[in-house]
Amino acid sequence: MPIKLKQLTQSEWITPDVTLYTKTGDFSQLTNLTPSADRRQLRRLPAWSAQVRTDTNGLVSVEAIFYDAANSRTVIIGGDGGSNLLSAYLDSTWTLSNNTTLHATPTGLGGLSCRNLVYWGGYLYLIGSDQKVYRGTTYAAALAEYDASTNHRILIAVDEDVYVVKDNGTIEKTNSDATAFNTYVDAKHDYNIRALIPFRSYALVIARHPTGSLDFYRLELGVSTRYFNQITSLHVGGTEPSYGSLYTIHDDHVYFSPGYLNATGSQIMLPIYQFNGSWIEHVTNIQHDPNTGGSGFPTGAGLLSWRGKLIYYALEGTSQIFKALHGDKFIDYPALTATATSTPIAANAGGTLVTVADDTNEGVHYLQDSTMADADLITSWYDMDSPGKEKRLEAFTVVLSDKATSFTIRPYYRLNPGDSWTALTTATNDHLATDTDLGISFYTIQFKVTLDDDTGNNEDIRIESISAIYAMGDL
Repeated sequence: MPIKLKQLTQSEWITPDVTLYTKTGDFSQLTNLTPSADRRQLRRLPAWSAQVRTDTNGLVSVEAIFYDAANSRTVIIGGDGGSNLLSAYLDSTWTLSNNTTLHATPTGLGGLSCRNLVYWGGYLYLIGSDQKVYRGTTYAAALAEYDASTNHRILIAVDEDVYVVKDNGTIEKTNSDATAFNTYVDAKHDYNIRALIPFRSYALVIARHPTGSLDFYRLELGVSTRYFNQITSLHVGGTEPSYGSLYTIHDDHVYFSPGYLNATGSQIMLPIYQFNGSWIEHVTNIQHDPNTGGSGFPTGAGLLSWRGKLIYYALEGTSQIFKALHGDKFIDYPALTATATSTPIAANAGGTLVTVADDTNEGVHYLQDSTMADADLITSWYDMDSPGKEKRLEAFTVVLSDKATSFTIRPYYRLNPGDSWTALTTATNDHLATDTDLGISFYTIQFKVTLDDDTGNNEDIRIESISAIYAMGDL
């Protein structure tokens, strides 16, 4: 058979976690990279900031984070390790304020994590560790006891009203002058409500059935006759984390998980579903090893919407995991090398992804737009649609969107899974890296491309395409 030169070019990045390249856009893995909106470029992600300490004034266990848009503040709430519930805030320069003692009775927050606080209309409502509801006109002043019942678990705000869920499934609403809660709907059964979500024109109630399944109910708002109207059920159990929330709204759908399951070997698995208002669809399974330094299911985990992406986080041990949904699979986002706190959570604070960590001292880290991380692309394996035929790689090229001094492209290849990577020609201060006259025989081949930014300017330079020229025939 005569020798023929052929070229494979990949300039779309659509489907992650694909072992063997079979269709346009397949790739294996991204580290600190994400596809652009049109999926024709790979752009670098922000890097995690150094820790901003939050314990210098005595707030030693951050249990809630929210954003005050009017004052451009990231507000934190937690305990002092003793008998006081405190608040503080970080301004737009990430400078920590003095603490405010919110109340001396609860030692921290109670109810369900990341579902136990609302800041609405200038008022702060929260559930204390004693399960009572406290309220104040600001997070920078003491709160007063608002409802002395000790069975509250969820708070939400809709329009001008605040709703609270009790342990038995009863839902109450603030009265006309917001001086107390009144019963809004009385539970006929002991509903183990895990989430109450303002969704479209109603409140979506998600409750755990005694069998472990999740039941979805529609609760009308602003009507005189109110009841739980069941929509659907998911008959899958799971273990929810102690901190964080596995329920969120993203892209006009409710994304959720019933909880963690044990997967093959030592890995853990979190099935992800979406509810579109009528039925439930399975999206994907997130499967990974337990966090470094941890074991089993993470103490803190959740789903949240951030800059058009659905983010998954798992907080435990000494390395904190973040992933983002791309298509129907999750890709890796920058991991945070820091020790999880005893109350690990993450939050979208005004468009900034923030998480808590204990780097000897407790504080927060945030993804900073001013600093981008070095990044890796690992392709799928290529057999050039001829798995049983020997091929010969003659040239390999990486094309970038721009160039800069001290910005380096480092390409690699390997011929067998588990092999070490072999470096190809490195290019610096150029928009492409090309290696020719290679003469590398292969049946299948995989490439890795590393972007190394030493410019000091955090250049937004993206991967546009990779190209392999190879020979087939009587080699």
